[in-house]
Amino acid sequence: MQEQLSAATAEMVMLSTEETEKKMKQATHKDGSTNGSAKEIPNDKPAVTKPSPYEELIGDIKASLGSAPTPTQLKAVLASSTLPPQDVMNALLEALFGGVGKGFTKEVVKNKKYLAVAVPDEGAQTLLVQAIEAFGGKC
Repeated sequence: MQEQLSAATAEMVMLSTEETEKKMKQATHKDGSTNGSAKEIPNDKPAVTKPSPYEELIGDIKASLGSAPTPTQLKAVLASSTLPPQDVMNALLEALFGGVGKGFTKEVVKNKKYLAVAVPDEGAQTLLVQAIEAFGGKC
């Protein structure tokens, strides 16, 4: 019986090494340099990428926060966005608290008035909780 197990084990090991070798060969065939195709020539110029609407909104919020707006001015910036409400709330938290490490509590107290104006009803409270969850997941 032990001989049968040894033979079966040896066969399984051989099968797994053969599968690994096949995967390695497939990976090398996908490489353009091994099959004679032309290599991609890297472009020295950095590509100019347009920021996404989400990133633009974060930038707008940060810019308005830099000029010490009133909460109603920030509310106007948030209302002018064409993004879904959840994305707007996520962007607000990212702009207010992104990059804050120590002193997070002080930042929350300092920016409480902006959060209050962004959450006028129960539906917005749900969005805020979901945004806090998403923001906490990034940290």
